Amino acid sequence: MDITLLRYFYTVAKEGSFMAAAEKLDYAQSNLSMRIKQLEKTVGAELLIRSRNGVSLTEKGRILFGYAEKILSLSEEADYALREAGYQTKSLTIAAMESAAVTFLPALLSDYHRAYPDISVKVTAGTTDADVQAVLANDVDAAIVVGENAHEELCAVPLRQEKLVLIVDQEAGGTQDLPELLKKPLLVFPVGCSYRRLLERMLSDFGLAPVDKMEFTSLGAILASISAGLGISVFPETAVSAFSAGKALCTIPLPDKYATADLYLVYRKRSAGNKTLMNFIDTLKGEP
Repeated sequence: MDITLLRYFYTVAKEGSFMAAAEKLDYAQSNLSMRIKQLEKTVGAELLIRSRNGVSLTEKGRILFGYAEKILSLSEEADYALREAGYQTKSLTIAAMESAAVTFLPALLSDYHRAYPDISVKVTAGTTDADVQAVLANDVDAAIVVGENAHEELCAVPLRQEKLVLIVDQEAGGTQDLPELLKKPLLVFPVGCSYRRLLERMLSDFGLAPVDKMEFTSLGAILASISAGLGISVFPETAVSAFSAGKALCTIPLPDKYATADLYLVYRKRSAGNKTLMNFIDTLKGEP
């Protein structure tokens, strides 16, 4: 099946009319119509329903449209990979949740810097959702996030599993009554944070509504505020010990269904030819 014909068909179906598709493709409308008929003859089925209002897909047209979308995407990906194969940049931008940036990431960056001292590395902090969008938008090379974030444009490399705990002040730590502790104000990152989502899910599962929420953009500020008795939060246990405020905090074990978070490094599939990024991933895996 001719991929050019598939591209013509996909564009017509996507644009909803031959006129709009011809304009987008910079191709004569009459010729475009002939090429679609050629494709229909090849597959032995009518793919488009023509009307005064434009075109719509037949049942077989809908089936082919789905495959055409995948085929064209793979074709573009292959073209990109061949063009960019073996390229190496002199800089690397990694997005990471702050809890990762202050715990295990520094040691990994140190290993990477020793191996590749000429590469300039920049680390930005954000929520899982924001960091995934930054990767997709090509604003960063990769991001450390919670969950695989299955997306057709992304690859995910498993990193580690974090033990999660409920973090409270020392006075509140005298009780192990989780439902009672969850009635305290929630100290959280903005919407899009995986740990905030988990905390809100816990409240919902326990049939509780949050008494209050206080949003922060700094993990240190959240932990210091918890130690001052302002509320509670959920983070990896390792994050607590990374701050001096941890001395004034207590950690409460969580039920198994909430107790762990799987961390991944996600990057664009199209970046597979970037040697700088691939070397960083090898460092994460402990490979030379």
